[in-house]
Amino acid sequence: MKVRHLLLTVLFMLVPLSGCFSEPVGKPAISLQKAEPQEKNTWNFGPVESGKTMEHDFTIKNEGALPLQIKDVSTSCGCTVSQVKRNMLQPGESTSLNVKFNSKGYHGPVRQFVYVDTNAPGEPVIRFVIKADVFGGQPDATAPSGSYK
Repeated sequence: MKVRHLLLTVLFMLVPLSGCFSEPVGKPAISLQKAEPQEKNTWNFGPVESGKTMEHDFTIKNEGALPLQIKDVSTSCGCTVSQVKRNMLQPGESTSLNVKFNSKGYHGPVRQFVYVDTNAPGEPVIRFVIKADVFGGQPDATAPSGSYK
């Protein structure tokens, strides 16, 4: 009886110590920062040196049952140029929309827009957004710093 009591006592003393050298339950070994959710149809170039031209290709896919006609593509300013590869997409087909942004004269956060005019009944104009945080160079008096030009 004494031996059993002694064994139980030792066991109860060792059980709390067994967790001292293990990883905590439910916590990851490496902590990762959560990424910002990407906005739909948005591309962020991140930090960009003033005067650099940045380029990105968006994908436009016809998810409807009828042909999709791309009637026109326009931008919010002359610093952004865009071109679509194909103007007519059959159901399930895709094309690329190439966007180039010239950061000359900009400083700080910039946001520019590309508008794609289509024959889609639910969303006739698709808006794409490009973002950048422009640094360096000399500010252009005609291009105010901030979010928009």
